[in-house]
Amino acid sequence: MESKNPLQIINDIEKLLGIKLQPVKPNTHTPLRTVIVTKNGEQKYLLDIKEEKLIGLNLAQINLTDEKWAKIRGVIVPEDIQSLSLCDNQITEFRPEWGFTNLQMLNLYDNPLSFPPEEIVAGGNAAILNFLQELTGGD
Repeated sequence: MESKNPLQIINDIEKLLGIKLQPVKPNTHTPLRTVIVTKNGEQKYLLDIKEEKLIGLNLAQINLTDEKWAKIRGVIVPEDIQSLSLCDNQITEFRPEWGFTNLQMLNLYDNPLSFPPEEIVAGGNAAILNFLQELTGGD
């Protein structure tokens, strides 16, 4: 797969959504976890500078719909994403076939999800992540 410039990806997301994403501060000890935390409604991203990849994305609390989320999935490289927060939006599904195979942290709270199934969603974000990993044959 052809590599995408991570700064161009960020620029494309900002244009699609009409928002400004903030970089995660590089001095944090747990950068992947920092991406998940929503503070003051700030959307943010995390780059792996060495690998030149976008590895973390927080798009919480922006009224993100399935249609907008589909456009963003077309811009990012899903297998590069390790930390993702889509909490407090209007997402109705999060499917394993979308290719988020390297997720370590996932936050989908406060979305009207119909997939994964309700009993999985009721178990929280860790249960959702485990469910998706099982479906894709991940660890």
